[in-house]
Amino acid sequence: MSITLSSDNSIVHITNGKISYVMEILDNKYLIHRYFGKSIRAWHSSNTLIPFKRSYTIEYPEKNQNIYFDDLTFEYPTPGRGDYRLPALTVAGPSGAAVIDLKFHSWQILDHKPQEKSLPMSYDNKDESETLEVVCLDSISGVKVYLYYTIFKNINIITRHQHIENVGNSTIHIENAQSLSLELPAKQYEFLSLYGCHAKEANINRFPLHQGIQRINSGYGSSSPRHQPFYALLQPGTDESSGEVYGFQLIYSGNFSAAAEMDSFGQIRVQIGINPDEFNWTLSQGESFITPEAVLNYSDEGLNGMSNNFHNFIQNHIIPCSWKNKIRPILLNSWEAMYYDVNLEKIKKQATLAKELGIELFVLDDGWFRKGNDSHSSMGEWVCNEEKLPGGIQYVSDLIHSIGLKFGQWFEPEAVSPDCSIYIEHPNWILNVPGYEPLKGRHEYLLDLGQNEVQEYLISMLNDYLSDGKIDYIKWDMNRPFTDVYSSALPYERQSETAHRYILGFYRVLNETTSAYPNVLFEGCSSGGCRFDAGMLRYFPQNWTSDNTDACDRVQIQNGFSLIYPQSCALM
Repeated sequence: MSITLSSDNSIVHITNGKISYVMEILDNKYLIHRYFGKSIRAWHSSNTLIPFKRSYTIEYPEKNQNIYFDDLTFEYPTPGRGDYRLPALTVAGPSGAAVIDLKFHSWQILDHKPQEKSLPMSYDNKDESETLEVVCLDSISGVKVYLYYTIFKNINIITRHQHIENVGNSTIHIENAQSLSLELPAKQYEFLSLYGCHAKEANINRFPLHQGIQRINSGYGSSSPRHQPFYALLQPGTDESSGEVYGFQLIYSGNFSAAAEMDSFGQIRVQIGINPDEFNWTLSQGESFITPEAVLNYSDEGLNGMSNNFHNFIQNHIIPCSWKNKIRPILLNSWEAMYYDVNLEKIKKQATLAKELGIELFVLDDGWFRKGNDSHSSMGEWVCNEEKLPGGIQYVSDLIHSIGLKFGQWFEPEAVSPDCSIYIEHPNWILNVPGYEPLKGRHEYLLDLGQNEVQEYLISMLNDYLSDGKIDYIKWDMNRPFTDVYSSALPYERQSETAHRYILGFYRVLNETTSAYPNVLFEGCSSGGCRFDAGMLRYFPQNWTSDNTDACDRVQIQNGFSLIYPQSCALM
């Protein structure tokens, strides 16, 4: 594993003996991509442009006038200066124009992998990775970008993310910030993705890449069941064990975009990152923005090779250390036997039978806090209904433990019912556009997790339940997409930050809670896949893959998810 610079400091070669990634500085100005794929000994100026006239396009300003910006294989492309393909970074600078011209400034090899507290990121152990930091700067707009490339020992994986800083004297606005942009040779490829809907997740979609832009995305507020924040480009004819595969994944749980563009000459640009639709982030002087981490995966051993790389990476560099390679308990969930109509007699009978069958964990699902036996009320109260369960959750936990099982509990912390005291006391805590009646989803509103007070409330509520050590497992549900995306905590000009701020606040709650209770097993539910992604797995080592338990359907669902996730994460 090594990152090496050429003698004149113009070329960098990132390799671990299995894969290689090469970049070059063109005319001491532009960061250009040269190669990504199977490991090479050295780069000898292959994949460089042969200049030719491209009709009426903008000319490259130095030397050969038959080189055009629309030709160049930029590492982190920007719009407005002659590259008309997909931009990775769009910033409206002091003039208001979305034009920046990033120039290479410096690079250095780091002996550690940078971590960002606000976002989930992959981790490493001593001597398991190396990181290249590249700095690019546009002194006119005041935009400084730190690009990070981390390569891992013995895995065909490179991760990337960016740190975007306003070093100018004026406020700037980020309109688009992709986590990964990659140029691939002009060849034929097939596009593979996982699409679906609730109860029919992770369907494999595969078709020939063609001229134009092929894009999948989520505007759901979460990564959503509609598309995984993943896709791959395949050599035509690739099967399970043979063929070249380039796989891309985003470690993020909110709105995302993933696109591949084939230009008129067959050149390929691929990107993945935060969905730029309805996104705009204001950076005042001295402020920074961090992009989610993206994963590049290369296999020349077909889809199995790609899957093995993802599985190895997730098991060893994403899953929380306390649950890495740990066998998960066999559990029984109360939902389909009781639904909302829970009582101690039913719980005791189920748990006793479960113990006899060798089950290890009993999970009390929805209903324990409800006034009635439906979903129309009480969401967000999180106070046990002792008319249903005398003695409360502590008594239920003691009962389950006395039978010889571990005890788990269901929550849906992000939602509130209209009759919930939290909503009545703090109506400004939900997502709601002024003047509009807020829409309900499953009779609920969504809390605005971008607000610090809401985060503190949720952290405190969960701590109250977990602090006595009687809960071994938490099932975290989330049953509705975003609507009425407006935050009362933000001014007019920053409302396009609301969805991403929600996810950042959500991550803070997860990080603080799971860090305080590392031995509690957290499972993401999300109505069967509404938020099943690598970002969630950084906090929750497993996820309920689907509410569809039909055997034939489930085989297809599990097969789709297995392309990316190890079986220990994709709960059956």
